[in-house]
Amino acid sequence: MFNARTNEVKFVVREDKRSVEISSAEQGIGENAYILPARVSGVAQEAIFNGRYIYDALQVLRGNEVFWGISKDNAPALFRDALSSSYIYIVKPILKT
Repeated sequence: MFNARTNEVKFVVREDKRSVEISSAEQGIGENAYILPARVSGVAQEAIFNGRYIYDALQVLRGNEVFWGISKDNAPALFRDALSSSYIYIVKPILKT
């Protein structure tokens, strides 16, 4: 799912606040959607990111769990290892029109 050729990756906190749906679609490659278990605090959020930036972040983060912090749909998001804050990655979502 995460590779340098994917243009947009959508993160959606599901209403149950126990999982995050991560999906992408690329013409000529196909569509992917994954539902991953999550611990969520706050309100349900949705954001779309450039797949290349998400791929870059995941190449550096080595833990089994990733922290994704976002305050609003169009605000910059923070990615880091869930157990360590020694490296943080900040990425701005693609603005929704």
